Amino acid sequence: MRQKYLLTAICLLLAVAAKAYVTTWPLYGEVFVEDIAFADDNTTIVNNIGDCYYDYQYCPALHIAALRHIYPSNASGERDFVLVPTYIIVDGVAYHVVGVSGQLLGDDANTIKNIYLNNELEFLGSRALYNATAVSSITIPGSVKSISYDVFNGLGTTSAIRTLTFADSNEPLTIDGAYSNGRMIIANLPLHTLHLGRTFAGNSYGTTSGSTLQQTLVNLTVGGEGTEVSPGTFKEFPNLTNVTFNAGVASIGANAFEKCPKLESVTMSAVARIGDYAFASDSLITSLSLGEGVRYIGDYAFNDCKRVSSLTLPTSLDSVHVRAFVGMVGVQTLTIADTDSPLQLFGIGKYFYGSSAFSHLTALETAYVGRNLLPTPNDTRFSTPFYNAAMKHLTVGNHVTTLGTDEFNGCQRLEQVQLGSNIASIGQRAFYNNTSLLAITIPDRVTAIGAEAFASDSAMTTLNLGAGVKIINDYAFNECKRVSSLTLPASLDSVHVRAFVGMAGVQTLTIADTDSPLQLFGIGQYFNGSSAFSHLTALETAYVGRNLLPTPNDTRFSTPFYNAAMKHLTVGKLVSNLNANEFKGCSNLAIINSLNPTPPACADATTFDSVDKTACALHVPLGCKGAYQAAPVWEAFFSVTDDLPNDNPTVRGDINGDNTVDVGDVNMIINIMLGKADTLSAADINGDGTVDVSDVNQIINIMLGKQ
Repeated sequence: MRQKYLLTAICLLLAVAAKAYVTTWPLYGEVFVEDIAFADDNTTIVNNIGDCYYDYQYCPALHIAALRHIYPSNASGERDFVLVPTYIIVDGVAYHVVGVSGQLLGDDANTIKNIYLNNELEFLGSRALYNATAVSSITIPGSVKSISYDVFNGLGTTSAIRTLTFADSNEPLTIDGAYSNGRMIIANLPLHTLHLGRTFAGNSYGTTSGSTLQQTLVNLTVGGEGTEVSPGTFKEFPNLTNVTFNAGVASIGANAFEKCPKLESVTMSAVARIGDYAFASDSLITSLSLGEGVRYIGDYAFNDCKRVSSLTLPTSLDSVHVRAFVGMVGVQTLTIADTDSPLQLFGIGKYFYGSSAFSHLTALETAYVGRNLLPTPNDTRFSTPFYNAAMKHLTVGNHVTTLGTDEFNGCQRLEQVQLGSNIASIGQRAFYNNTSLLAITIPDRVTAIGAEAFASDSAMTTLNLGAGVKIINDYAFNECKRVSSLTLPASLDSVHVRAFVGMAGVQTLTIADTDSPLQLFGIGQYFNGSSAFSHLTALETAYVGRNLLPTPNDTRFSTPFYNAAMKHLTVGKLVSNLNANEFKGCSNLAIINSLNPTPPACADATTFDSVDKTACALHVPLGCKGAYQAAPVWEAFFSVTDDLPNDNPTVRGDINGDNTVDVGDVNMIINIMLGKADTLSAADINGDGTVDVSDVNQIINIMLGKQ
């Protein structure tokens, strides 16, 4: 009971304040109210907000008093503006104004220039703003839950209204009554600027085709949590120039802004979904900003937006569909923002090159890819997202772990590539036919290079393979004709069929030292020259630092260096076995250096088949000449010289490898100390990491039998 009296007292205070301000206003129109306090006798309680609309006799005093709060007068007694208040006072009771209707503005509505609606209104009834032709701007509060389909009746092409705002709200706005001929309720307003802060109930604005709004609208802002722009709503608006989407917009429907010939700027704070052809053929768009929050871009969404020069895809984006950016011939810079989550790209079909996202960016100069890209599901072979894109410079960020099949296939103008440090694999044909690519450095974390990954990159001059590469697949570097030096890291486990076929410019080959063997694969036992290095036709110098394993079950015809043109061969000290046919066909060999003090075991006479053993000079470690001259196959070499370093002498202190410790070994250490000979680990006799006088003393002690 106390609460009732307290509320009544508050309302009385409101009444006193209100009476001084509103009692001189004239009477027009209809107002809908609900009570917020009790009168003493309860006789004026209005429980139904429609009571005053349906039965004037039920509360005539309330009805008349309410209207006094609507229209103030200017100094001349003319109505200059309309103010719909939040509360009215009747017989000491405060009532909440929740709606207006029924020609609210009266017979002289066309003289009113401003209308102010309170921010707690819940509905605008039939013809509420009828004939307000002098009003230039109206705001519909976000509190309004429903409006009549004819609320703007009488505001035709001759009215002054240019700006209309539907204030932001996350609740859809209900349209009461049927659309007139399916028209959008504001279709006939000559608006210049429109703010749509909410969705109309049913996600349907109605058609605007052929309307006044279609011809006049220039600026559009869409905002409000969950707001949706229905398909085709603003299609073919000839004067629409600027569109801004505020945070929270849920979706832009298919064809929503298609063929807007003057649309120049599109800014999106966060639009979750952009439908098919949403901005297609908007050829004057120069500024396109896709804000964080965009998750889906549909088919041909920005088809033929020719003047956009820079395109950034946010981290929120989940998928880009068929030819979303086809015809964007002005894009020079593409940025796919860094994130760990992959971006799904959709193409037309597995036999259709160039149907994916970026394949038609024909002016693209620079691209940054900051995330993994996934191809069309079940179509990993021909997704080619950048097929024939014109970019010259590519940077792949550190969030990328995999470069997929055909990812940069056909980028024939690509000159420079910088790969992120976290890439672990490079897929099939990932950089296939990049005919302008000059150099590539494979990061150390890459373990696998796919088949034809860099095939036909005919301009490449520099190839650096990272320290973690384990597998190089078939034809991976096919026709990389200008690479002059090739080094295979110790991490490498296998090289597959013709991985380096057509690398006609390689002059120097280095297979790094390691104890583990390198598996080489050829096509088959009757196909000479199918293995790894058989087509290095310019090869002059080769260093083999590990054992090579031939194709499994094909020990006879693996011929890894078949017809290679090398003149100088060095076999590392860790090589213990040489296969049949390993250097078959190397008829140009003039010098062989074998660094292992123990002659590597040769499978049979075919190991050096076609090598002229009478002309080819064999150099071996100090003191090992006799061992080589006695070893099978090596014994056939006519010229053997033991002038190479021997880091593993059989006698401690035997630096020069002659199996004795004498003055010659002392002289060898002195020459090393003076820089006249290469440092040998065997010369560091005391193991202190340096070769100095103390090592000389050690040798002298050995000579004197003191050690």
